[in-house]
Amino acid sequence: MFRYKIKHPIDLIRPFILQPLCWKGNNFLTTRSRKKFFLSFGDAITCILKQYKCSPEKDIVLMPNFFCTETLTVISRFLNIIFYKINDDFSIDTKNYFEQIERHKPRVIWNYNFLGIPFTEAERKKIKDLCAEETIIIEDAAHYILHQEEIHAINSHHFYIDSIRKHSSFLGSHLINANFIPQKDMVENWNIYKTKACFYRLTQNFIDFCFYFSNAKLFSILGNNIFLTLNDIIGNYSRPTLGENVSYFGYGLLDLQKIRKHNKNLALIYNHYFQKLKTPLIKTLPNEVIKKSRLTSYYPLFVEKSILRLLEQYLEKNGIFASQLWKIENYYSGLNENLYDSFIVFPLTWLIQEKEIIYSYKKMKEFFQNHKQ
Repeated sequence: MFRYKIKHPIDLIRPFILQPLCWKGNNFLTTRSRKKFFLSFGDAITCILKQYKCSPEKDIVLMPNFFCTETLTVISRFLNIIFYKINDDFSIDTKNYFEQIERHKPRVIWNYNFLGIPFTEAERKKIKDLCAEETIIIEDAAHYILHQEEIHAINSHHFYIDSIRKHSSFLGSHLINANFIPQKDMVENWNIYKTKACFYRLTQNFIDFCFYFSNAKLFSILGNNIFLTLNDIIGNYSRPTLGENVSYFGYGLLDLQKIRKHNKNLALIYNHYFQKLKTPLIKTLPNEVIKKSRLTSYYPLFVEKSILRLLEQYLEKNGIFASQLWKIENYYSGLNENLYDSFIVFPLTWLIQEKEIIYSYKKMKEFFQNHKQ
């Protein structure tokens, strides 16, 4: 079978061409309501908060203090934000989390940690005991792939929301809650915002496809620019917008279990090679933590702040995508500022193989050797 040899595919941020398919219907999301499939994570969130008539004057949301600050700005239009602590290893400080629930009795609780490690059964029971039946609980699955056995509804207002553009070539977000039905006058099915988003996604997929077979740097640059343009507009429209049919049904054909297993294995391979660098300037997560995680989109590597930007520039110069996950665009008191600037992420995608990770390892080894001199 013909296979094009890519020199440095890690240069491409979103190489989602040729993902594995499954015709046996193992994707439980295909049984979800089409009316709860939104164009983006932001559209799904806006629909919930508008339909529940949330207001920052009277309603509190409990949020992690490590989160995308641009999204925090959107949420602050609907809710008064109170933070719970995220530890420097991405885990939730559960003691502080439960204390904040008891102290503030928030109307909305936002569950998120970058590694996607779920609460234990005992912790879920404690959340249920502390919350009122009408408490809105949002399970943020934007950075991992949802599996049916991981859905544990605490009450009738418990939502799971994913973001499929983070790990597939499609565009959309599943809102999972058996009791919630979006009001017809609350959502739009088609508008100029949706037209632009679909156009940019289709264009990006075409450019990615061209890059895959040509390896021309021009396509890599164009693909990254289109991705950033799409990122700027997605989820920022005032009216919640439903997703389109191609993404809804196309995503249902992907073998999500195989993709998830592949990406988890990639994270462990990254760990294996980066641990061999043996420098105090970087730190990896323990293998046991990665195995427990639901990492799907990015592999994190802790980097000493004094060299973080230099390392980013060196890797970029050598055709390797590695960047900070989020930067503090808008300041909020109580954020874990140290965590934002303490690590970079590498992509986890279907096309990346061990040889590409070895290439990254060798370039990083060169960087640290030169840094010593």
